[in-house]
Amino acid sequence: MRASSGTGQWSAPPWFWSGGSLATLLWRERCKARGLSVPAIRFAAVGLGGVPLIILGTWAALLVTG
Repeated sequence: MRASSGTGQWSAPPWFWSGGSLATLLWRERCKARGLSVPAIRFAAVGLGGVPLIILGTWAALLVTG
């Protein structure tokens, strides 16, 4: 999380906050339409664990492909 420029408010990145991006909002709506409920704390935990893995995987793929 980081502070907004000069306002003293904190903002969370989209992978951490369940309303942070359009893709996330659409994903949540599809879950709700199917009767699934994803608590915000679980969403944040998956984001905190998943993003580093995605970054490492991307970096490894770039190393392999040159």
